[in-house]
Amino acid sequence: MQLLNYGFSGFKEKSMYQVDLTQFFPFTMITHIVRALFTYIILRTIVKEKKNTFLSGMLFLAITVFYSYISVTSAFSKLHISEFLLMALYYVIVFVFSIFMTEGKLFNKLFASILPLIAWELSATVFVTILTALTDNTLQFATTFTMPLELYLTYNGFMFCSSFVFVFIIKLIGKKTNGFNYNFKYTLYFIYPITHLFCFMFIASLLQNIPDSVYRAMDKKGIPLDASLLTFTALCMIADIVLIFIIDKNQKREEKNIESEKSLLKAKLDYEQIMMYNSEKQEFRKLKHDYANIITTAKGFIEIGKPEKSAEILSKASYDISGISQYSPCSNDTINTVLYLKRKQALNSGVSLDIDVDETFALKIDDYDLCRLLGNIIDNSISAAAETNAKKSRVLIEIDKEHFAVITKNEIPNEEYGKKRRKSKEHGNGIGIISEIAKKYNGTYDATAENGIYTAKVVLTK
Repeated sequence: MQLLNYGFSGFKEKSMYQVDLTQFFPFTMITHIVRALFTYIILRTIVKEKKNTFLSGMLFLAITVFYSYISVTSAFSKLHISEFLLMALYYVIVFVFSIFMTEGKLFNKLFASILPLIAWELSATVFVTILTALTDNTLQFATTFTMPLELYLTYNGFMFCSSFVFVFIIKLIGKKTNGFNYNFKYTLYFIYPITHLFCFMFIASLLQNIPDSVYRAMDKKGIPLDASLLTFTALCMIADIVLIFIIDKNQKREEKNIESEKSLLKAKLDYEQIMMYNSEKQEFRKLKHDYANIITTAKGFIEIGKPEKSAEILSKASYDISGISQYSPCSNDTINTVLYLKRKQALNSGVSLDIDVDETFALKIDDYDLCRLLGNIIDNSISAAAETNAKKSRVLIEIDKEHFAVITKNEIPNEEYGKKRRKSKEHGNGIGIISEIAKKYNGTYDATAENGIYTAKVVLTK
């Protein structure tokens, strides 16, 4: 038997129908299609397609099945090339496809091309081991040209579904190492096709343990066991393939929504930056207009022997100047804009917001993440401070070469406020967003309550 197909010896042949694997159509081709799907499902988990999933998948399927066809049926097969060499050429084709049709690093593409081979052989070994344990057969790998239909169907169904086991493992590893780009919540969807593995093994075990006389009696009575198994296998594969497209569609929709949210947020930030700069200019104009009068008046108080009055006027002028400087406490426009908005929010809530920015290095964090992080952590502090007697919130931002830290401090509100906030969905989402962004940048988020002061701190690694 040629490329990709393995049979087993030691299996009880109950089925009246024997699959002929000497012909490419249809059963040999189906096994090749299963292997192509198996390979592609793992491949696209590690590297991202440049085109949409359907077009890329169909192209991959067409290329690999065409190669399988010519290697099995054409003059190419008469060269008596080793099956291991044919298999190696197949995975070279997979690698070439990944270079031109997927995005990512070359190493990831190479790994994505080799892993399906290892996964396929491992899955076949597991299939044999489990089926041997569930039956009284002694199964082993062997080259074969015929096999009973029930073995053929359970084997191919098991192999196809086992690809999702490797997808699940890859995503779990990727979640810990951040090596691959994906949305982890969709990983749970893959539990569904994994459950089909148990179904196929149960069916295979059941068929093997049915006495021959019962099996053939059922067949004579027109109970279509083989047809039922064929239908079940087809439905499982179709459902699992559809699941891939559903996940892909949902992920793309979510990515589009995030991009729209980023665009709206950028537009809002741009608008608020303009408003902030206009306010800053207006304050400077007022101060410039009053500056001469302030100096003259202060000088007059000194001349008439009232220096304390002069000091009072100059102190107020100094406060106005420091107030203007708070519009741009650092070099990052996004931080300045968010802080400008939060000052207005604190003012409307009757909260005194004290902000201190210690900046020694340029910040290199995505503006969208930065805006969400600052907005949520300062919102929590302002909201809590508004429920205290002091009505004060302090925000400390530290930016250096290695880290970006945001620390908020406020008095601890009364117990009733705490209960209300814990029940609030927005509160939970806010903390979730902060934790999510911290994790994205290999950072930490923690909150402590000590001596009547609640402190929230998030540190990101730049």
